[in-house]
Amino acid sequence: MSKSGRQLILYLMIGAINALIGYGIFVVIFELFKNHLHYLVILTISNLLYGIFGYMTNRYLVFRSTGPWMNESIKYYFIFTLCVISNYIVMFIAVSGLRLHPLIAQLCATLFSASLGFMGHKFITFQST
Repeated sequence: MSKSGRQLILYLMIGAINALIGYGIFVVIFELFKNHLHYLVILTISNLLYGIFGYMTNRYLVFRSTGPWMNESIKYYFIFTLCVISNYIVMFIAVSGLRLHPLIAQLCATLFSASLGFMGHKFITFQST
């Protein structure tokens, strides 16, 4: 199997675990604070917590990078931020426009932003691996 093929399979497997963890964080915070915080504030909090875990699993497990961690972490968080922005856009359209429940909308947004994440991290963040 090619290196790219291996990375894609690992990204999908690790990404599924990461997505479940990120979604789980969102669900827990949403259920605890849904009457006190807007769903987009909850999304922000969950993304901040999830970002750290996502960086570590992508760096060490998916792309097996040995590059300079500072440079890669900056690129990672740039791509991560673009994915988060896309998540907000999909979430807003799905909840406000399509009237989906925030938990269903976040599931859809997660699938979309995960696709963007693989491409960005493969070709920008961890390009040398």
